[in-house]
Amino acid sequence: MSEKSIWFTEFSEVCARRHFDTEAEISPDNFERLVGAYSFRQEVICQVRTPAGVCHQKHKKGCIGVMKDGREALIGNMCAGKYFKSDMKFALERKRINTEIERERIVTRYQALMAQKDALQAQLSSLNWEALQLNALMSDWYKSFQPGILRFIYNAQKTANWNVVVETEHISTETVMVDGQEETRETSEWFPDMPGRLAAIPEEGHTQALVRDIKWAQDILTEVIACDPDRVSFLHLKRWVSVLDGIDDVRGRLDNAKKACEKFKKRENLELLFFVQGREDDRSKVLRQILRIRGNQDSVADTRREEKRITALYSKRFGGRRWRLV
Repeated sequence: MSEKSIWFTEFSEVCARRHFDTEAEISPDNFERLVGAYSFRQEVICQVRTPAGVCHQKHKKGCIGVMKDGREALIGNMCAGKYFKSDMKFALERKRINTEIERERIVTRYQALMAQKDALQAQLSSLNWEALQLNALMSDWYKSFQPGILRFIYNAQKTANWNVVVETEHISTETVMVDGQEETRETSEWFPDMPGRLAAIPEEGHTQALVRDIKWAQDILTEVIACDPDRVSFLHLKRWVSVLDGIDDVRGRLDNAKKACEKFKKRENLELLFFVQGREDDRSKVLRQILRIRGNQDSVADTRREEKRITALYSKRFGGRRWRLV
């Protein structure tokens, strides 16, 4: 019966084995079985003998093979796929060690998670509260967006184009002769102008998905704590570990969403909403939402002052030209 399969992460661990031989040359003809698999940070030399000679290619991933004379050697993944793929004994051995290594990894990880279950419960509880708060905020924003602004946001999320475009008036003059008299005429033309680029806002429903993922992880953790691991199938254990190992990913997604919202709330960003509103939008409601998102008062007087501030600021940026929504 073969020994327990081993997962190696350091070449020194392999070199310390009594039967490992750096001079050995392994091939399908002298292959007996596998010890385990490896993934190293440093590159090592493949010891597979091919029809063209010993491989000697440097690599980082592969498996440890045992030869018929008992010596052990490195089989790089490239050579394993190229020269051992038709060897049924190798295929069965590779399947066996992969299954055993994965089982050991899951069981070890499960034990580590259970050792910190109290901390995990506290972490998930905190994440849940943060996600619920952010979801409520995002829901309020999306419900308050005017139709034109909402169309712009939806389209930008699909195309990744958050550029805000308006049209500004350019007046040119020319002198013409009319009945022998010089006459100056003005011509008005409208050209695209870009007052800025709106900061991306997380998609509608993104935070709802985060809340669901966190709740699912909480339910899984409760189930794991209450169960008898000896009576649970390996597939169930693997699924549980996978979900709980994904907590850091959920944390990262939540942090990214919070950062995006903070960036969206900045004054210089929110004022761009004034230029993406649709012609049918209620301008006063647009201004009120800009103020509310910033945390300012949104009375009628406040909205009037905000409109004057924005128009005066961008009038300078447009060089005093008139502008209109696209």
